[in-house]
Amino acid sequence: MIDVYFKRKDVSNLIKEIKRNPRYYEKEKLENDTYYGKIGNELSLYLLYDALLKFKIVIDDNYLLEDFIIQLDKLYKRIDSYGQIAVGINKLICYMTIKLLNIRGIEEPENKRKIIEHVYNRYIVNGYYLHGFNTVYENSIKEYGFVSEVYINYYSQFNDVKKILERYNMENLLDKDFSVNKTFFTDDFIMGCQYSAMSPGFFSNMLFNEVFEDVDVNSYLMLDYDKSISYLKKFMINHSFSKNDMNYILYIVEKEWKLLYRVKKKISLLLVQRALIDNFINCNIEEYYNDNDDIYGIVDRMLRYKKNNVPFDSVIDNHSVNVVTLDGFYDVAVENINKLTVNEKDLPFINNKEQMNREFLDAYGKVYVFLIFGSLSISLGVIITIIMIIRGI
Repeated sequence: MIDVYFKRKDVSNLIKEIKRNPRYYEKEKLENDTYYGKIGNELSLYLLYDALLKFKIVIDDNYLLEDFIIQLDKLYKRIDSYGQIAVGINKLICYMTIKLLNIRGIEEPENKRKIIEHVYNRYIVNGYYLHGFNTVYENSIKEYGFVSEVYINYYSQFNDVKKILERYNMENLLDKDFSVNKTFFTDDFIMGCQYSAMSPGFFSNMLFNEVFEDVDVNSYLMLDYDKSISYLKKFMINHSFSKNDMNYILYIVEKEWKLLYRVKKKISLLLVQRALIDNFINCNIEEYYNDNDDIYGIVDRMLRYKKNNVPFDSVIDNHSVNVVTLDGFYDVAVENINKLTVNEKDLPFINNKEQMNREFLDAYGKVYVFLIFGSLSISLGVIITIIMIIRGI
């Protein structure tokens, strides 16, 4: 997929700037922005990955890629808002599409129609749904395919933890229904990255629950085990959990941590052709043909997410999945990676495809839900900025 892009020097240099230079990652969020609200500085890196994937799907031209990276770099330098960077990226995709199709007179109805048709067919009809997952499951998905909600897991033990929490009326700390065998996909790349970074959701939510005070989720992203469990531990002490109950919960948490981080933490995404998940396209190309907005605004709307959570409860063959692995925003310290030793004999493995299929029939699981709110506003200022960037002003 986009892995080949990371071998390019200009792409790797831009990634380094985004991870290390405040000018690239310290951007404004919209006030009361529920969409970006829980994502920190790593959002700047996710936006870059989103841009590269959109370029791959819609443009896929190595000659134009060099110019695209140059324009992206200018966007990060000149725009101070995450939301406007996202809009700017979509408008750059439109600009590159115009160059790819060698179109002059972009507002002429016939040319406008060609641009819309190109983006619609490549990005919507033949595009992808995605699901963010923990990197520990990457090899099994590549080898056996994707079986909804069948993972190497400690679900039975977490069911015991859930029962303990219920005795203290604290069931909201672990709100996963392990009996539901359904996964959610989305066409929102940003939220897919965020979900992977914090996956599994029930586990990170248990460690960084909204009822805790002054939590720092970056400790999870940086694999700081002691800091990550400190909020839950303090909460249980303050709510008079018995020593046995508290020790058991922390024991299961430690086992899950060892399981999840026996491999290097990455951003891992499962990309699947939309038609394999559902055949319903909830937007009609005629809506874009009849839109009176300029072509940049139309393409921007075409490239925004349209399906927040697409349910799936079946099997996808390994030949039909694309697994994309990306570096996270933080360079995790070696001492954090090696914080806890792993005893391989203690890990629950699924060893073959037949066992995967048997597990699927009796699988414990629930929908991995990521609620996506809000929408990106189209700003005239962004359009002007894009034009200035392209012209080199």
